[in-house]
Amino acid sequence: MKYYDLVSGSCEVSADFAKRLGFERVFRAGVDIKLVDSDSEKGTSCDNCIAYGTDKKRLTALAGSGARGVAIKDMRADGKLLSVMSENNCILCIPTTVFTSRSGIERSKLFYRAGILLDTARKKHIRVSFISIADSKLHVCSYMQLIEIAKLVGADEQFARNSISTVNGELLVK
Repeated sequence: MKYYDLVSGSCEVSADFAKRLGFERVFRAGVDIKLVDSDSEKGTSCDNCIAYGTDKKRLTALAGSGARGVAIKDMRADGKLLSVMSENNCILCIPTTVFTSRSGIERSKLFYRAGILLDTARKKHIRVSFISIADSKLHVCSYMQLIEIAKLVGADEQFARNSISTVNGELLVK
């Protein structure tokens, strides 16, 4: 299987580094694919981009305006947003950096919310992707680490592998 990941545009990842982590390719936000922050005032349209943030109203608007994927930073499920994503064939992106950059009860709450988000997305037949969106090499996960994080959220092995290979391929490879 070929595995793919997405990191922040500020994260310098070489092809050799990606191979050592088990990825066919690691894409960079802002360089290889557009990442629109829903929490900023910029970026009202999102054709073929990934919308990222916590503002559910703006994420919903971006999902309806042609976003390929939506990453909900706070992992809070929103029925209207998920319905718009389902109607527009958007991919739900679960950014693993929200787990790796936190600790304690805050991390536990995020895993719990992500589990509910994953279950709701699966019921609505929304494809799910697990991506790093790491700001530095230190937070970039290997493909096996992404699989294990997906399993902690509630995915089984096959679903996790499919999310990191097939779904990420659809999301990131043009």
